[in-house]
Amino acid sequence: MGANVFESTDVDILIVDDDPDLRRLFELRLPKFGYKVTTAASADEAISLI
Repeated sequence: MGANVFESTDVDILIVDDDPDLRRLFELRLPKFGYKVTTAASADEAISLI
């Protein structure tokens, strides 16, 4: 049997993009697949989060 894509995962994803619409899209869609999503608008912001 294949893995259920809606099962909870232990995967955290950091999305870094200067486009707020793309960041919002990932924030809304990826959690539906069990991912924890954090977003940043710049590399400097991303570095401060890790």
